[in-house]
Amino acid sequence: MSKQLQLRITVNPDEYETIKAIADQWQLSITAITLDFFRLGFDAGVEKYRRMAEALERDRPQFRSLAHGICTNWDKLTRTKLNPEKLAAIRDGKKKPTETELLRLALALDVSEEYLESLPLLDEETTNATCH
Repeated sequence: MSKQLQLRITVNPDEYETIKAIADQWQLSITAITLDFFRLGFDAGVEKYRRMAEALERDRPQFRSLAHGICTNWDKLTRTKLNPEKLAAIRDGKKKPTETELLRLALALDVSEEYLESLPLLDEETTNATCH
């Protein structure tokens, strides 16, 4: 036979506002965040969600397309081992990147290879703009 447990947690108004903001940001219930904070401790809970937000920000899409990523980072990319002619061909949609080129692009742009693979090769704005 299961038992029901009721838990009452009292927090000060500032802590409540912090918990509410985190719950809103992550689209979770205030109760779920409060229980997580109860388990971890308030400061550790805040730190956990801050680190999660930073990781999410790092992984946030930055480019409209592979061409946009190359175009906006041309100077940085031409200082790597990537061949400028091949880079230009990829940027212009004339050539698909090889696995090695994709890996080198990902490393140079500081994004995951999976993220680059998920991007379209071209986008209208970049195609109509002058990169170089």
